[in-house]
Amino acid sequence: MKAIAKSTSLLLGGWYCMANAALAQPATQAPAAQPPPVTAKKVTEAKKPVPAAVVKPVAVAPAPSGPVPEGAAAASPAAAPAPVAPMAPAAPAGTAATTMPSPNALPAAPPFPVSETEASRSRPMLGVAPGQQFLVPRVIAVEPPEPAEPPRPPKVNYPIGLELNIMPVWQTSAGYDLFSSNDISTRVGVAADVDLFDVADKTPLSVEAGWSTESQTQLSLASQLEAKMAANNVHGGLKLRYQLLPFLAPHLHMAVGATSLKATYAIKGGTNQQFESQEWLAFGFVGAGVTATIPAPLVVRPGVTLEGGYLVSESMPLRFEPGNSGQLIPASGANLGTLARSGPYMRIGLFLRY
Repeated sequence: MKAIAKSTSLLLGGWYCMANAALAQPATQAPAAQPPPVTAKKVTEAKKPVPAAVVKPVAVAPAPSGPVPEGAAAASPAAAPAPVAPMAPAAPAGTAATTMPSPNALPAAPPFPVSETEASRSRPMLGVAPGQQFLVPRVIAVEPPEPAEPPRPPKVNYPIGLELNIMPVWQTSAGYDLFSSNDISTRVGVAADVDLFDVADKTPLSVEAGWSTESQTQLSLASQLEAKMAANNVHGGLKLRYQLLPFLAPHLHMAVGATSLKATYAIKGGTNQQFESQEWLAFGFVGAGVTATIPAPLVVRPGVTLEGGYLVSESMPLRFEPGNSGQLIPASGANLGTLARSGPYMRIGLFLRY
């Protein structure tokens, strides 16, 4: 019995010593995980470093210094703390770091939501190194320049016209034979017109004013009687044009006016007597013609006009009224007939339109 009790005590003492030695030793560490070999192809393809897994250290409780009961010694291996995962070794320079996460690593917490302004500020800028101050350029409002004046379109309308014209009038009256043998009285004058408005498309209506003069002298009765006629004519009227082509425009012309007509008769010889008669006569004419211009984009446009029509005028009685007070023989007036002024006419003019 004593031998059995002694062997039992020795067995319990050896077990106790082994338990104390096991508790006194530090917690064993798991062997470090070897990273898988990185091939040259993976190093070439890796463009961004993979962030290392966050490893959270686990605290290890110290072993108790006093004696451990039997029940506690049997449960101690199950209560051993979890092994601490070691930090992955740093990758050598020039190679891409490949870190395997630890199986005991805790999942990362979701990021705290930030506003769009803060996110844009924290976002890296293109061409700016980390930590370098990025200068935001100032935006200065600059007024756009005024648009250039567009080029002027070519001039189309020429509302003002100046004309130099010749107007022969056929005189069929017998009283005109005292002053001319060819029965044609030629008026030379000037005229100006201004467009008022367009009656229709390409049909302007213009108002005209003009002045002309004429003069005829002839000797008769074996050169014993000299008859002279002089007239000044003023008129105003309307002209209606239709721009058929850029260089051609037919027109209608109508005008009324007045003539200051003076007839003078001088008897050649010793008596040297002179008689005259003068009156104001109303007249008017109606005609139609065509106007041709040079179709060029000039400041002024020259052209020519050709017109024909009929002139109606009052007649003038031809009388010998004494015109020389120093005549030797007193003479009373004598009636020589009537000078009719009506007849067809033709008008040829050169003009400039502006």
